Amino acid sequence: MSAPSEDASRRDRESRQNPAKPRQTAESSWFKVPAPLARLFKKFPLLTYPPNELPARSPKSRDVATLYVFISDQDALRVSSNNHASPTGALPFLIPPAKLNDPKSQTPIPSNKLEQWGLDNGTSKLPDVPGRKLEAYEALLDHRIRVAWLYTLYLSPLNSGLLSHLYVAPNSASQIVRTTILHQLRHAAETEITKSSGKPAVNSTAIYDSARAAFEALAVTSQRYPLWVVEMAQQESQPARSLTEHFKHHDPARQGSAWDALWEDQFTPWDRGGPSWALHDLLKERPDLFDLPNTDSGAGGGRKTALVPGCGRGHDVLLLSEFGYDVCGLEISPRALEEAKRVAAEALREDAGAGAGRGRVTFVSGDFFADDWLREAQAAGAVGDGGKFDLIFDYTFLCALHPSMRPRWAERMRDLLAPGDRGRLVCLEFPSWDPAETGPGPAWSLPSHVYVAHLSQPGAAVPTDENGAVPADYVPQQKSDGLERVVHLKPKRTHPAGAKGGDVQDRISVWKHSASE
Repeated sequence: MSAPSEDASRRDRESRQNPAKPRQTAESSWFKVPAPLARLFKKFPLLTYPPNELPARSPKSRDVATLYVFISDQDALRVSSNNHASPTGALPFLIPPAKLNDPKSQTPIPSNKLEQWGLDNGTSKLPDVPGRKLEAYEALLDHRIRVAWLYTLYLSPLNSGLLSHLYVAPNSASQIVRTTILHQLRHAAETEITKSSGKPAVNSTAIYDSARAAFEALAVTSQRYPLWVVEMAQQESQPARSLTEHFKHHDPARQGSAWDALWEDQFTPWDRGGPSWALHDLLKERPDLFDLPNTDSGAGGGRKTALVPGCGRGHDVLLLSEFGYDVCGLEISPRALEEAKRVAAEALREDAGAGAGRGRVTFVSGDFFADDWLREAQAAGAVGDGGKFDLIFDYTFLCALHPSMRPRWAERMRDLLAPGDRGRLVCLEFPSWDPAETGPGPAWSLPSHVYVAHLSQPGAAVPTDENGAVPADYVPQQKSDGLERVVHLKPKRTHPAGAKGGDVQDRISVWKHSASE
């Protein structure tokens, strides 16, 4: 064994005396810091440390396979999994054992081929016929539990926000594109669920009951009982009752703090995770009703204006802005307004170069029936002439109000709508089914004749029962200062909450000032 050279010994001594220092970053050049902080930085500078060395290749003489993987999250962050770190382009990868006279025997096996390589080269073989327990286990996972998971993530209204955050929002800033993606995802999930269940329609109660039974069967062997399906099933069936209980002791005219508390608790079962398909399709298919603004238009040379009361996270505000409106989103909850501004800032930042077609977006906080928010919106240029709006969109707003507030709602809508033939009130009617099915709200049941009863005679007292239902035989009187319905139709598409068994239950109506006004 030869002795180390004199040069090598000297380098070794120097390395021990002067160990490698961590590299100092250029953060200090990004901003000017006060002198006291600068002195502190000199004593305790901002440092980064060099990453670990890249993994070495297996020696040619190795006769066993070698698998390279990240063993911690920090490794994954510090060592890039690109072609400089891995011969296959990403970790993990495997170097097979060397074979004599075969130079290609150690060609790296990429991650997507590891399973097949193991099956082809492993010494232990899988049983040809799985046992009955394995068959039952796989059947439970593939059908009952998988179907419940698909419904929970893709179709449950309670998880609309999560679905949008995970799979929709990252793909595009355009609300129209996001709406399309959301519809495609939900349609695919619904198709898969009906195919797996063998049923023509999606039944959430049956899905969760089946999944609960599957977990009970699995618990026999695992001794553990997952509760997420039970919890989701309970939430799925009780959001209306929870809201009813929450608002039971609040004055119907002063519920702002109660709504804000729900936003603080992040309990927002009314949020759909995206804009309304029914509104999108109406604007696309019936432009004759709206004289849609593509560039500067409307009274005074400015853009047309739109209002979305109870805008929530602002999904429909952004949709209307894509159709060229300057849109005002109104929220009584300050916490909801923060969410709306966050969503809008992200969407508008990603959509920064889309051109001049998009209208401005303004969010204000206040009581729909007061005027302080209107003055704020006017100061921001978000309101048309005379404090009026060319388009007002109501979805899950009227149904959130106690029935005793409906006459005031109708008056306020009339007063905020642009005069003559210019203004349009669009109502996506939800929930439209029998109030006996839903009980007291919110959400309060709103069959179509409720809108007719109030909007045709704004401010008039309309008889209701304890569930807010208007008698079906009630005939309202069309007032000259009321609104008249110009369109009433069943939309082709709507949110899952507005459909039963795949059949759309929602209706959409368009209103304008009475011709005799």
